[in-house]
Amino acid sequence: MKSVLEILKTEKQWTKDVGALNKEGKPTSSIDESAIQWCLVGAVKKLLYQTPAKDVPEIPFIMLTNAIKKLYPDRGSTIGDFNDHPDTTFKDVVKVIKEAGA
Repeated sequence: MKSVLEILKTEKQWTKDVGALNKEGKPTSSIDESAIQWCLVGAVKKLLYQTPAKDVPEIPFIMLTNAIKKLYPDRGSTIGDFNDHPDTTFKDVVKVIKEAGA
């Protein structure tokens, strides 16, 4: 399975408070071709859109939620809450993705 890290390769490709942004910095669909930045939820949606269902071994949202609960239990109960939390950095997002195996 393709990794979420193939979408969120660098901090410049990550965003907060919106699923995805285009090059003008305007919100867009996470699966839109014009998207160049994604929040963690948006990156997973893009991954799922690009990956055939037979190649998805487990639901990435569950894997990520479990990793967040383990590593950052004080940063909200959802992936979006974690991503948008004021203390969450790109380094934290990468750590969660790696822990989840997503």
